[in-house]
Amino acid sequence: MKGLIRKTISLVIAMLMVVGLISAAGMKVNAEDKYFLYVGGVEVTPDCLEGQGWKYDAGKNELSLNGFNYDGIGYDESGILYTGSNELSIVLNGNFNSINMSPSSNDCDCFGIYSKADITFSGSGTMYIIMPDSAENCLIGENIGVYSSGDITMDGGKIICYSGNATLDSYGVYTERKIISKGGSIQGKSFEAPLSCGILSEFGIEVSGGEVYGESFLLNGFSGETIGISCYGNLTVDGGKVTGNGGSLKNSENASSCGIEVSGDITVNGGSLNAEAGKTSVEGQESVGVVNEGNVVVGTDAVCFEARGYTQAVVVQNGTFTNAKDGYGWADYEGEGEEIYIPVDSSYESISSYKKVRIADPFVKVEVKDFEGTYDKNGHSIKVTVKKPESGYTIKYGNAKGKYDMDEAPVFVDAGVYRTYYMVTADGYTAAEGYATVRINKASQTIEGENLTLKVGQSAKIKVKSTGDGELSYRLKIGKAISLDTKTGEVKALKEGTGAVIVTASATDNYKMGTRIVLVKVTSDDPPAPVVKTIDMLRLYNPNSGEHFYTASTVEKEILVKVGWKYEGLAWKAPVKSQTPVYRLYNKNAG
Repeated sequence: MKGLIRKTISLVIAMLMVVGLISAAGMKVNAEDKYFLYVGGVEVTPDCLEGQGWKYDAGKNELSLNGFNYDGIGYDESGILYTGSNELSIVLNGNFNSINMSPSSNDCDCFGIYSKADITFSGSGTMYIIMPDSAENCLIGENIGVYSSGDITMDGGKIICYSGNATLDSYGVYTERKIISKGGSIQGKSFEAPLSCGILSEFGIEVSGGEVYGESFLLNGFSGETIGISCYGNLTVDGGKVTGNGGSLKNSENASSCGIEVSGDITVNGGSLNAEAGKTSVEGQESVGVVNEGNVVVGTDAVCFEARGYTQAVVVQNGTFTNAKDGYGWADYEGEGEEIYIPVDSSYESISSYKKVRIADPFVKVEVKDFEGTYDKNGHSIKVTVKKPESGYTIKYGNAKGKYDMDEAPVFVDAGVYRTYYMVTADGYTAAEGYATVRINKASQTIEGENLTLKVGQSAKIKVKSTGDGELSYRLKIGKAISLDTKTGEVKALKEGTGAVIVTASATDNYKMGTRIVLVKVTSDDPPAPVVKTIDMLRLYNPNSGEHFYTASTVEKEILVKVGWKYEGLAWKAPVKSQTPVYRLYNKNAG
């Protein structure tokens, strides 16, 4: 496999590096040193057992860090330098310990933590190690965040290493022995170099818990390799999580990207292994998720084995690929094309053409809908629909990732943005986990009311109301004809003309601010009476009984005239519509 395994070359480089380290170490350590330990450029002695953010226990050979922050230059001032032969224990406390290195004025190799013996990390704190980039006055040959001639064991805590670019190699974490992960997290991230590798272990990686994460970033213009995790021995995962991400490639034809590269066997009995190689940009470049010289074995208790690359997902050079649980393969890197079923005990040939391979329980497939709308006083929530399996699943909800303590999705009424987390589980399936959002926007707020007409000298309060719950306020916009009490909204007519008052309803939790202009017309006389539509009321006289009768109906008038009533003409004009009732009576004796 062209360009992906450089074991022999790397071993030679490693040997040269060790010689260089021993030589450089001699500049700092002499025979009179008792503890062989420097912390932040300060030698640890019986008279100096603690400093800013650190404390050393000589009996346990234990260095405790809590708020340790150090800025150093090059290898000569490594953040932590240990040249003893006994195992060094580093206990991490606090959320922020840091080593931030800068390049020196001369060509050099650069290290954040350097140890000639085994190192064990424990505790519950975090350590950030940030290595420099090469500069015009300083070409860094090898740039390494954490280096050990012995084993690196993780029992707890979190180590995050950023290794800058280099003229030879850039490593986030480098050990000449093994990486052993029992808990915590070790993360190595490397940048541009002919060989850029997030984590390199020469004798193997053993993971029973915690996280091992290696990532190399963009390889731009170099003819070389970018590798997430490189392991010259066996890689065994019995629990926890291993992730290797190779960087994307540009320009050079002879560049390659690999997620995880192993010269021995890869065995995933439990936990998960994820390998991803970066994008290619020109022909001749290689991008492979997993490159392996031995056997690849995925056991029945493995949570997940996933690999993908733009060239191939998995390359097994000398051994076989064996899976004790079935999975799927895809012919495209994204895994968005048609799934191809991979049965149990597939041979290497059956997965060799895939660009993505996933050996794991099938995913629970869900359709998740966010909600977005305007405040309407109703409750709203996300909607999770399970597509696969069709039954036998459980949906739980929560307000934070990993805390699923609700059987129903929470309902939200007030305006705001709310994130609801969900997890769908089913026997024989990988759980679906994620979140969706309820976004309720503020509603518009309208001010309803009428304009005013006042006579000079009159006063009246502006009569308006809001469709929301904002507090009303008043401001005079045009005021020569009127005056305004801004607290009560009462206006007084001063002279003929037209005034204007701006009424504002304040923004609230659920409503936007609303405004309206109320016009106030001021006249000198009483306003003209409104025009009222009228109808003629007709009067008739009965000469026999002496009674009068009134009607608005000409038909009724003509009928009464014919039977002896005398028409006496118009009595009055009555409004067509009136709120005053008119009563009509009938004398049953007289008819």
